[in-house]
Amino acid sequence: MARPIDPAARRIGLVLRSIREQQGLTQLDVALALGKQAGTYAAYEAGRSRFTLPELTSVAEALRVSTPYLATRLGFCGGEVQPFAETIMQRFGPKVGGAVLAIDRVAALIEQDDAAALDVVLRRFALPYENRA
Repeated sequence: MARPIDPAARRIGLVLRSIREQQGLTQLDVALALGKQAGTYAAYEAGRSRFTLPELTSVAEALRVSTPYLATRLGFCGGEVQPFAETIMQRFGPKVGGAVLAIDRVAALIEQDDAAALDVVLRRFALPYENRA
């Protein structure tokens, strides 16, 4: 018996398909860019499988879009974070930009007081980088 498709995975798959088609790419194009079998990528679009958050940057590159754009379209972060994450990615690379998106996702799930505490921590962490400029 086939496993039921997770609604969230199905929604992600529909977004992937929409972006891929807008870019004029085939599933095979994207799969090859990811270094995966065509069936693996097809399963992403069908909602039968999911890629991991660390793979988000690779999927975005394969679809020829930015990681923050893909994350925003997938609902992984709020639209207001996209310009900030783009700047961080340009300055510090995709791993740090991906971390910003992950932090935004977590911040959306925590209480406002906790978000304020997280803001203090991030500001302290950012100080050494701001002094480098």
